[in-house]
Amino acid sequence: MAHSFRFAALKSALALIVVTTLLLSALPVQVQAQTDERFFPETGHSIRGGFRAFWEANGSIPNFGFPITPEYQGPNGRIIQWFERARFELVTEGGQSRVELGNLGLEFTQGRVFPKVPPIENSENFRYIPQTQHIIKFGFKEIWETRGAERIFGYPISEEIQEVLDNGEWHTVQYFEKARFEYWPELPPGQRVLISHLGRRLAPTQLPESGPPPPPSPLGELIHDQLPRQGDAFIMPLAAPPGEPFLLYGAGFDPNERISAWLTNAEGESIPLDHEWVERDEDTAWLGFDTTDLPEGNYIAVMQGTSSETVAAAHFRLTRAFVAGPGTPRPANMNGNATPAEVNPGTRVRITGHGLRPNEMVEQWLTEPDGSYVLMFVGDQADASGQIGVQSEAIFWVPEDSLPGVYGIHMRGLESGARISVYFTVVR
Repeated sequence: MAHSFRFAALKSALALIVVTTLLLSALPVQVQAQTDERFFPETGHSIRGGFRAFWEANGSIPNFGFPITPEYQGPNGRIIQWFERARFELVTEGGQSRVELGNLGLEFTQGRVFPKVPPIENSENFRYIPQTQHIIKFGFKEIWETRGAERIFGYPISEEIQEVLDNGEWHTVQYFEKARFEYWPELPPGQRVLISHLGRRLAPTQLPESGPPPPPSPLGELIHDQLPRQGDAFIMPLAAPPGEPFLLYGAGFDPNERISAWLTNAEGESIPLDHEWVERDEDTAWLGFDTTDLPEGNYIAVMQGTSSETVAAAHFRLTRAFVAGPGTPRPANMNGNATPAEVNPGTRVRITGHGLRPNEMVEQWLTEPDGSYVLMFVGDQADASGQIGVQSEAIFWVPEDSLPGVYGIHMRGLESGARISVYFTVVR
């Protein structure tokens, strides 16, 4: 999976490109992913990343309400965000992250004792919960079973009881480990069970002070949205320092036509490339070219069929911005982990990430110690929990000839825009 991007490596990478020619036409010229953050004017707060994915996938407003605080780091070190009906906590263990819900029902009733009841025979309207020795009935049972059960609400910790709610009236309520159910008989059928706003009752009035998040590493800068393609074209790498070789691939040419090739710089000047450098296979063509003596900046690499006038063009950038050779400090990971973080050539690195939408497609790119920025031809897909590399392993193989320095593996959800960047260092 790692690349050194000398000409030999570029030609070996071509095998993947030729095999997957049909996929190329399906790739967008420029990805316009929406921002990961979702703002709610009702409360003036936003949700993002793993919290947004969990909120949207598990009941949203009816189960959790609107966000009422920003994210912050709690005393236990977890990232926390309060909602009207819930508290989200981001738990990271063994390089894996998940969202857990706070036990608001237990916290709100702390010090109260609810009598337990003996078992009964379960029926359509009654269900005995042996874990806490309580019964859920009728509408409360229906809501609990259809909207998440113990995973979202926890087990019942009381029977149905009568309490005065915020409107000053007596209502039937029942407490669960993570919530309180309320019965409002005056509401229309199907809407009479509400989840209490325990988040509003329990959220701290003053959040712990926390400094601004560290700025993202320059190695994690996303540039390929600024470097579009025209026609069936793909370029590897997408960015690198001057002097590094590049490979332009294109498809759709007439099998026997001559193909001319050139570079265009930012001033619109053409730099001809020898057409004899172009290699062919039926309607596909590829061209390796050197960038020695070219200044930093944006360029366009172009191949054009002389009879079909088919054009395959890709923008690329000459820059030293992504150089991360030996001695470069490894940036902090963002929404994921690379394990181990320091390796020798010939070993494997496990990649995990979180904060994506469930099952969304993900684009991937690499940054390498020599300064190469490589957009991968084929992306990945998040699992049902919005994670990468958790339910099935994502492994990065570090070849024996890998360059020493810092490698970055970067991902972006094509629906959510959520970002993952993880880093590891190869040492010799």
